[in-house]
Amino acid sequence: MRLPENDVEDFSSSKHFHIGSLNCRLRVNRPEYADYVAQFLKQDLERFPDWKSDFDLILEDCPSIDARISKTPAEGCDFLSESSLDGKRWLFSRGNFLAYHIADASPPRLACLAQRGVGDHDIEAYFHLMLNRAMVTMGFFYLHAAGIVSGKRGLLFCGEKGTGKSTLSVALGKADAIVLADDHVLLKRGENVFTMSGTSSMARITEQTERHFFAQGLRAKLITVGGTKKKEFELSEQMRALPFQDVKVTHVFFPEVTGKYALYPLSQGAALFHWLRLTRHLLIHPEHSQEESYMNFFSRLAVGIPAWRVELPADLAMLTTVVKDLTSL
Repeated sequence: MRLPENDVEDFSSSKHFHIGSLNCRLRVNRPEYADYVAQFLKQDLERFPDWKSDFDLILEDCPSIDARISKTPAEGCDFLSESSLDGKRWLFSRGNFLAYHIADASPPRLACLAQRGVGDHDIEAYFHLMLNRAMVTMGFFYLHAAGIVSGKRGLLFCGEKGTGKSTLSVALGKADAIVLADDHVLLKRGENVFTMSGTSSMARITEQTERHFFAQGLRAKLITVGGTKKKEFELSEQMRALPFQDVKVTHVFFPEVTGKYALYPLSQGAALFHWLRLTRHLLIHPEHSQEESYMNFFSRLAVGIPAWRVELPADLAMLTTVVKDLTSL
């Protein structure tokens, strides 16, 4: 599908959304872009009169990027070390898609220009890349991870898709823990503390997980994610949930479905290895200062917060034991 060349929405119309605990304002000149952001973040975009934005996201469809920007970076650039024009920090350029960040604006501004006629697949790939890199330039990390609060503990489960994050989230939520998010969190570093915040109030689970935890089934939308059918539902309707709020991280886990349950602590060096393996893609061709900042962030995380590797069983009945162990560390 390609975007139509009419039906343009005025930039004065803005909507609000969250990326974790960050308040964001979205401005678009095509309604389709707002719909895409809502689907990508699993959020309903709304308008709040007293909204204080931490940054603005501008998505602009334009007939010609070259005509819109008088000086553009080289094709394929990644993290240019110097601003190229008017304080812009280029995030990347891919021919028909250009993204840049203006840190000195109030609030800071993240802008994306898409050449008119760009297809949905390209928009999806570029937007995900742009969002990840923008968070890095602002000192945050948008992670493929689940966040849980159990008592005074903040449990962070970081792993790629298919590693059991959503199933663990539901298992812990059913055991009265508070679910921040089942799939993505925003990770921040403060003074002597790391915090995480959930990026959506929705969760997605497979048919197997639904059958095990919800005997009556879920009255929820069935969607296909990466070729797998899942039910998408509002977390707060089934368990305690707290998205968009910062919570201190006290424990880190790297889950993987191996078919047999095991839980063992990781050395600081092993924890750092896992962090770099899972996040390195966020930092393609960085400048030296950003590479240094990235390494410092995750080195301190690996040193300051204990980490475990969790091997998950295929039999979901075993999760009762897993939950008991995870919440008693």
